[in-house]
Amino acid sequence: MITFGVPSKVVRKQEKYPDMDVLTMNAKPEVKGAAHKFKLNKKAIETYGFIPGESTVSVAFIDNKVYICNSTLIPGVEDKDKYNLTLEGTFSNAKAFNAIAEALNLDTSVENEFRLAIVLKADITLGKLDLITESTDDEHQCCGNFEGLNNEMSNELESALTNVIDTIEQQQQF
Repeated sequence: MITFGVPSKVVRKQEKYPDMDVLTMNAKPEVKGAAHKFKLNKKAIETYGFIPGESTVSVAFIDNKVYICNSTLIPGVEDKDKYNLTLEGTFSNAKAFNAIAEALNLDTSVENEFRLAIVLKADITLGKLDLITESTDDEHQCCGNFEGLNNEMSNELESALTNVIDTIEQQQQF
């Protein structure tokens, strides 16, 4: 059999937060005119009903909080306030980028990640942006460590119970 083409060693990148709805705001580009990019993870795309390549994203500011929504599903949102979601789950807009950075007092020289908390307002599903900090990430890691600790404790408990059962069986033989 003949196989044409160059073999590829595609390594799939694993999502950093596979079980959490996350919006990533890239660092502000150093090149003037470059895109001010945002990226939704797969979980957020699914939760909010986005269709990559078809849906639009809008940003809302309510009571000093920032939200995003799938504006494809909302009548009355002006086209200038809708940002096209690419096939990769990204969108970009410099004005939205700067407004979010100012509203949340962000350091735009670094990437900022937000957990999206579902909020319903006037029958519209919004994602409230909650900044993921190192302590939030540590809590996320900590939970994984507790899970490992629980497994270790479970193994020790199983071993101890086996020893008790063996001792009881030996005593019953006498």
